[in-house]
Amino acid sequence: TFPVTLPGTPAVTSPADGSEVVERRPVIAGTGPANATIIVFIDGVEAARVNAGGGSGNWTYTPAADLS
Repeated sequence: TFPVTLPGTPAVTSPADGSEVVERRPVIAGTGPANATIIVFIDGVEAARVNAGGGSGNWTYTPAADLS
């Protein structure tokens, strides 16, 4: 058998949980395991797949269309 190590859970750092967002296309940012693919869901629907940066694990996503 091969040992399996699960990557850490990504986190959203902006916008803050529970904050009021007035921009129609807010920058969504967070951290995750370095070089991991982060799947961003908005209202339960996959919106994007982004790469968490090499050493830092930082990622960002800006919606291509206005959010409701």
